[in-house]
Amino acid sequence: MVQSASNRMLRRVSVVLLLAGLATAPAQAAEKRLGFGLHYWESVSNLADKGFGHLKDNGTSWLVSYQLAPRGLFTLEADLEYFNGGFGGSDQSTFSPQFFVLVGHGLYAGVGIGVNASNGFDNTFSDPFYMGRIGFNFEVVPRLYIDVNANYQNNAFNQLGSTSTDAVTLGAMLRWDISSR
Repeated sequence: MVQSASNRMLRRVSVVLLLAGLATAPAQAAEKRLGFGLHYWESVSNLADKGFGHLKDNGTSWLVSYQLAPRGLFTLEADLEYFNGGFGGSDQSTFSPQFFVLVGHGLYAGVGIGVNASNGFDNTFSDPFYMGRIGFNFEVVPRLYIDVNANYQNNAFNQLGSTSTDAVTLGAMLRWDISSR
């Protein structure tokens, strides 16, 4: 079976992010956090006028997240987002694996890459998309964190800098430090 260029690129970026995470600090010095959360999204209002009337124009999705936070400046994050239906051009349930490299530990910013997967797509997988994120992650009690973030998504990495406030989405995550101490 021939792989599409976007699937090959997603795999390469994933390998680079994994290797970068392994090189940042020894594993025993890193915090490992498992999280669950919600992402509120809203699509651009004129999509329904362009023949996409069957899609939902806003909603919430569920997320499961894993973070590896070395003692340095960087945090690696892997998320799996679940959309009930009508998202990204599909009228069926959609899963979206996403990978982020974040800078900072309280107030933070970062970039990521992801893909949508659904049986409602012609090829099961969408083309990769890129994300910019800023957020605030704070510890509420020992080993329990709340992460509130704003996200921007685009199909081209070089267009992340020209954000439109109409396309910014909001997320919230509750994370537990599962590191052995």
